[in-house]
Amino acid sequence: MKKSIIFVLLITLLVVMSGCSPVATTEAPAAGEAPAAGEAPAAEAPAAEAAPAKDVTIGFIPMTLDNEYFITMVNAAQQEADKLGVKLQVQAGTSHGSAEEQLQIVETMITNKVDAICIVPSSSVGLMTALKKAEEAGIPVINLDTALDAELVKSNGLKPVPFIGTNNYDGAKLAGEYALEITGGTGKVAILTGIAGQQNAADRRNGFYDVVNGKLEVVAEASADWEVEKGYNAAQNMIQANPDLVLIFASNDNMALGAIRAAKEAGKDIKVIGYDAIGEALNSVKAGEMAATIAQFPAEMGIQGVQAAMTLLGGGSMPDYTYTETRPITSENVDDFMTYLAKFKTAEAVEEPAAEAAPAKDVTIGFIPMTLDNEYFITMVNAAQQEADKLGVKLQVQAGTSHGSAEEQLQIVETMITNKVDAICIVPSSSVGLMTALKKAEEAGIPVINLDTALDAELVKSNGLKPVPFIGTNNYDGAKLAGEYALEITGGTGKVAILTGIAGQQNAADRRNGFYDVVNGKLEVVAEASADWEVEKGYNAAQNMIQANPDLVLIFASNDNMALGAIRAAKEAGKDIKVIGYDAIGEALNSVKAGEMAATIAQFPAEMGIQGVQAAMTLLDGGSMPDYTYTETRPITAENVDDFMTYLNQFK
Repeated sequence: MKKSIIFVLLITLLVVMSGCSPVATTEAPAAGEAPAAGEAPAAEAPAAEAAPAKDVTIGFIPMTLDNEYFITMVNAAQQEADKLGVKLQVQAGTSHGSAEEQLQIVETMITNKVDAICIVPSSSVGLMTALKKAEEAGIPVINLDTALDAELVKSNGLKPVPFIGTNNYDGAKLAGEYALEITGGTGKVAILTGIAGQQNAADRRNGFYDVVNGKLEVVAEASADWEVEKGYNAAQNMIQANPDLVLIFASNDNMALGAIRAAKEAGKDIKVIGYDAIGEALNSVKAGEMAATIAQFPAEMGIQGVQAAMTLLGGGSMPDYTYTETRPITSENVDDFMTYLAKFKTAEAVEEPAAEAAPAKDVTIGFIPMTLDNEYFITMVNAAQQEADKLGVKLQVQAGTSHGSAEEQLQIVETMITNKVDAICIVPSSSVGLMTALKKAEEAGIPVINLDTALDAELVKSNGLKPVPFIGTNNYDGAKLAGEYALEITGGTGKVAILTGIAGQQNAADRRNGFYDVVNGKLEVVAEASADWEVEKGYNAAQNMIQANPDLVLIFASNDNMALGAIRAAKEAGKDIKVIGYDAIGEALNSVKAGEMAATIAQFPAEMGIQGVQAAMTLLDGGSMPDYTYTETRPITAENVDDFMTYLNQFK
């Protein structure tokens, strides 16, 4: 799952954002040489970095505390809070449906002036007044596990509340697929659902139903409000009405445990699949009673919730949705999962034994950045290498000679497939050029993870391929931050120009459009030109722009290379033109520090590299990944550049 690194007062959650720059080579680059096994280990973020967070209090509100799922979430959040030196104030209602209690808890936390709130909501409707009060008080709210109704939030005039949790629909699809496998695709099944009106209840029911409908016969459905006894009673009724049931899917483990008891008492051999992977369910799987449970990762939600709170308190942004993994837990992998969970049995951190990484030693992950002559991708590769070393897997790194080297990339991918790597992480130069290679990888059973620059999803689909999970920045949102900063430093008046990346690349379009949509109608966009992500082309294009528009006040360059070229052009023309870049590479950070570049939009390529390796291991272990995992973006200015440079040093 996602790891983060201390960055000032904040922690950066997942990395992403389509990088942009040229590259080439085959080993982890020297400029940021990743340590080989046995050499210097990955640099630790200095402990002192966490110190400023000591006065921060985060309110943490699970749906309840009488359920192991939420206890695991809270314990992991507490471990992360302790690690960062912040206070976690935990409180919950007495049951899953205690919306009024939750409202009172939130309002009390606002009155007590907590700095941020993480909440698993019992109800969307019941929380709107509290969310409004939090927004007015400047207290960021992070929505965990059960998604708030986004339309309701919007209709109440509130800003979007970032969500971190499972894609319950996709998780329940895994349950449906496993149900088809263990029933042979025939027989009658029933579904136990959660609280009516809760989005996760609907998503779990629908994900399962959409997979089995037309293959298995769904003969009964009933809500059991997530509770054991209600699950038991509902299952009794289902079995009495349908004595030939072959399987029950329960939308959480509590209801599944009730269903198992009902089946036992009725003397029926009915397979039961649960959802959540709580301890009692795992024991049931281990004992051969529950067929499977769909694992969510509440510990990761708790950890990422605390990290997201720190990110927002530090002035950063969060994507609207961050989805965590789901995985079927069966008798084959239950022991491994129970070992993983053991470290969250208490709120105190448990050191994992180094030997845990050993089983992965024969895994080879092909890692293909767009190029290796750009610090952005070097950082990504070095972080990926550190993570691979930590997990005991081999990273095979290779890249083309430039950003646009689609043919070279195709050859690299095909060679890796021929050499039977276990998984591939790639920053694509082109979607069109990779379709044949993606098809070969899918046929060979080699999972592919798309980093930084998103493949064309429609093209993937039209070629009959499965979706390729993407980990990277929402470039449109990142460029909106650039537009907002441009309005701030220009006072909202004057002429501006835009340098764009390679025509046809999605991240180039997203960055241009995000900036343009914010400034259009406020600043006058008088010129646009593609400079293919390159310094010299950025320099030449900016020269032409300045000659044609001598009264330019600002240039937005869609990556730092082009921004550096634009700064040189402005200097030579003797013009005081503000320049905003994108990517936060070293030379750009030095330029910001020197007062030459106004700002650069930071992506977190290190996190993309780390999460790419983690995603590869998740897929190789039979887990699933959401189609899109977006990471943070943040403007780096003279005010926070030193802190960001300290963060980056650990990936040198």
